Amino acid sequence: MTATWKELENFVRSIAALRYGQPCNAEHVNGVDVDGVIHLGIDEKVLVEITENITLEKVRSDIIKISSVRMGYLATGVSCKAFVVMDGQPTPKMVEQGSASRVSVLSVSQFANEFFKYDAYVNLRASQPFGSAVDSETGENDKRQYVGVEFSEKDSTRKYDVKGVCEALGRGERIVAVGDYGTGKSRLVREVFQQLCSEPREIGAYVIAINLRDHWGSGNFLEILGGHLQRIGLSGSVDNAIRLLKSRGLILLLDGFDEIGAQSHDTQLIERKALRRHALRGVRDLINSSSAGILVTGRSHYFDDDREIIDALGLVARVTVLEVPPNFTKDQARTYLRELGLDISPPTWLPMKPLVFQIAAELDRSDLEKILKAVTGTFEFWGLFLGAVTRRESRGVQGSISPDAIAQILFELGGISRQSSEYLGRFSPTDINEAYRLAIGSLPDAVGQQLLARMCTLGRIEPESPDRQFLDPNIAEVVRAEHLVSRIAALDESITKAKWKIGLRMVGAAHAAAAISSYDMVQFCHTVLNKFSTSANTVMLGEVVSILLFTEEHVDFKALTLRHGAIPVMYLGANKVRNLEVVSCEIGILVVTLDSLSASNHVYIRNSIVNYVGGVTSAAALPDWITGTDVFEYDQDVSNTARIKASDIPDGQKLLLSIIHKLFFQPGRGREEAALLKGGFGRKFDHRAVEEILKKMMNEGLVEKFKGDDGDVYRPIRRHTERMARIKSELALSEDPLWAWASTIRSG
Repeated sequence: MTATWKELENFVRSIAALRYGQPCNAEHVNGVDVDGVIHLGIDEKVLVEITENITLEKVRSDIIKISSVRMGYLATGVSCKAFVVMDGQPTPKMVEQGSASRVSVLSVSQFANEFFKYDAYVNLRASQPFGSAVDSETGENDKRQYVGVEFSEKDSTRKYDVKGVCEALGRGERIVAVGDYGTGKSRLVREVFQQLCSEPREIGAYVIAINLRDHWGSGNFLEILGGHLQRIGLSGSVDNAIRLLKSRGLILLLDGFDEIGAQSHDTQLIERKALRRHALRGVRDLINSSSAGILVTGRSHYFDDDREIIDALGLVARVTVLEVPPNFTKDQARTYLRELGLDISPPTWLPMKPLVFQIAAELDRSDLEKILKAVTGTFEFWGLFLGAVTRRESRGVQGSISPDAIAQILFELGGISRQSSEYLGRFSPTDINEAYRLAIGSLPDAVGQQLLARMCTLGRIEPESPDRQFLDPNIAEVVRAEHLVSRIAALDESITKAKWKIGLRMVGAAHAAAAISSYDMVQFCHTVLNKFSTSANTVMLGEVVSILLFTEEHVDFKALTLRHGAIPVMYLGANKVRNLEVVSCEIGILVVTLDSLSASNHVYIRNSIVNYVGGVTSAAALPDWITGTDVFEYDQDVSNTARIKASDIPDGQKLLLSIIHKLFFQPGRGREEAALLKGGFGRKFDHRAVEEILKKMMNEGLVEKFKGDDGDVYRPIRRHTERMARIKSELALSEDPLWAWASTIRSG
């Protein structure tokens, strides 16, 4: 945006008026029009001539003009300070000629910076973090390319982008942007700052961006504004900043109203509101001291409703409340990945929150690509994600609570959520305090309350209730899995006495199994089953069974009978499983092959419910060791061979389907290379293409190779079974990156 002549004049006059504390107006003096005259007293004036023509001839003419006015005043005993302020950088010749006539020749920026060192402020502020929009490892600014999103005005169909927000602030509007954790509120503040900081003349104001977390407990506007400038390194500019604030000269960007003070979780509704309002008294004073545009951001669950937001922040005039979108769209996610040099689609298991992508972007590019092509709930990704999120939240309380401690609070919340009848949990204030106590060893102090008030991954359920829930089902699964693993490691008898209502699903079971395998804790799982086999917590027992079926090829359950439990995943296709009876249980996913088990293995499923059976197409095809069991969905892929053969699926994808079928859905611990080189689904043998597919699957950790008696043997990594089943079922509709890659293979 380019300033108009009128905007330029108004800006210079406003700065001059603030600098000298008196109005600056155009006047006709002794037959000469002067752009700005300030009357400091009967014997002292300030003269300002403003020009957008920066040629030497024009500047010389303005110097002569203002010098003649100055000399006229001097003749009557009135002293004058004279300025020529130009829309550009003056040359040394211009400055020299002005000095000879006792006229200061300055650019607009130089003139303004003599009052308030805004150029220095912009440079210093831009180098410091904007709220939580930082690299989780270094704490430095997140410098990656911004992916534009739209913000929805509440109770309206109107949409805003960053430019629209900037224009509204320039008009003096008040905006509150609310959103959950990791949705990009701090990044919005940074983008608005970067756009507006270069346009002070156009909008007639400077923009100041304040991280409210740095001013916890501040009681008035001076503590916040002065403290901010002191942290920046411009403590000498506080007085003039106050003048700007009081004269509509500062646009305020206030990030993190939920981080300015703690709220108690153990008081009544009226008291909670009073405490929150008191915590924001300094912010309210700052807002009430300004008549320019203001943007305030924070997590939506901090307040009970929008009315409380407006009241607590002191926003008495018309306020626009914007909702920050919780997730990227698929196109926005692809754009973000392309900016990172990855021309791939985000996997379906990846939450679309901007924070997730920000953290993913911190990984090595080759590692990130590998992870994004991995199975749902990949252990490596969620470990990295939780580490980054907890480091981020630790910074929010100045490191007073360590990232590991915050992770433990989340894990305890995962355990508490097992008692809820709602999948995402329902945490009362007492529940959240108890999770803190279990993790830290004491009830939360003021800093602990500050952390809990804005606890990452949690969001409000209803406006009228302080209760909260997990915001993302994947995160709920992972923290529950981590809680389970920690209790298995401790052989904690207390969880055997609980009666969990919520069990793990595929993501959580796969994550727990990966953790158990990574930490070499398989024997701990056997100990839990042997020691607590009669536990009332049959949900926990079912999950331990599922973990062992994920992690071991040969599992002897030693005559375990599991009754009224819940097993998220039972993979019985290639495991040599013995001595297990499942009675009146709920099984999420059951994968079998008809010849994988025999009666001699003493494995039985009786009077149970199965949500999905892989490897069996109908009730008539169930093996005889499954009796009295209701199945909601059968595997239709088993009868799909003819359809696949007759389809227009590219040859490379047909070969991939053949390999997936042989490795993941036929009995046996693996397949010899010779068996895999026979092609499949109507494709003739193509040695090169099959080897290329196997190499790709090994590189992505889907299969592994070992030496057998008669050559190389390929073995499937069982935690990827769900992904392979999804590829088989979706076929041409699949968006899996492995499926898309296989279409590029040329065979024959």
